[in-house]
Amino acid sequence: NLTAKMEWAAFDPIHVVLTGDYVRNLGFNQQEILNRTGLSVQRRVNGYQTMLTVGTPKIKQRGEWQANVAYKYLERDAVLDALTDSDFHLGGTNAKGFVVGGSYGVDDNAWVNLRWISTNQIDGAPLAIDTLQLDLNTRF
Repeated sequence: NLTAKMEWAAFDPIHVVLTGDYVRNLGFNQQEILNRTGLSVQRRVNGYQTMLTVGTPKIKQRGEWQANVAYKYLERDAVLDALTDSDFHLGGTNAKGFVVGGSYGVDDNAWVNLRWISTNQIDGAPLAIDTLQLDLNTRF
């Protein structure tokens, strides 16, 4: 797993952050699966995500904000299903799609977060899942 992050703070307190993440399952063994199951399973071991975030790095006060957009692509054998984001494609792997969201400080140490997640299955029968989430968060 490789992660890179670039942050630009020329408009402080507003920051522009670009994040990239790449994962590859090095333990996948196509021959071992064939020997154990008799099935020839195609290699699907890569995943990546890129995200652009604009706004206050950490929302602490009323009126602070943050907006982001991300694209994620996660093949079926890239990572363990149990360790994935349970909101993206309702969990698991074999999915690709966008996440668009934003946060706004409604009071000191309190903020709302709204995000829309739109995913499609990579392999197999077509399956598209759209999710809209609204959260109220607080810090104390």
